[in-house]
Amino acid sequence: MEQITERHARGQQIELFLKDLENVGVVKQFDDDLFLALVESIEVVRDKVMMRFRDGTEVEVQKDKD
Repeated sequence: MEQITERHARGQQIELFLKDLENVGVVKQFDDDLFLALVESIEVVRDKVMMRFRDGTEVEVQKDKD
């Protein structure tokens, strides 16, 4: 039951976030507040960067080897 409540609350948070994001429109320059609202963490290791977003998405970028 607790997991269902947590998922429901998370769903409501995502809904509110998406509504706010719709109001932002097209981003023409870097926005500190938007960046902080989207990104959970950034991890930099020798040859890669891992970005974790607040929705759980992870993006890994490998450094090109010269």
